[in-house]
Amino acid sequence: MNGIMIDLTPFLHFEPQTALPAALFAVWCIITTAVLTKVLKHQGMKHSEVSIT
Repeated sequence: MNGIMIDLTPFLHFEPQTALPAALFAVWCIITTAVLTKVLKHQGMKHSEVSIT
């Protein structure tokens, strides 16, 4: 069989105590990125002089 095999075993050893904080941190990063993207796009549209339609 041809292909690339990726060894994910180093990433599968999360303890139950670290799984929830890691998941919450990931969700926080996603939400923060989405909010910052929306704010920056809104500021860019407010300050731009050229409108692309």
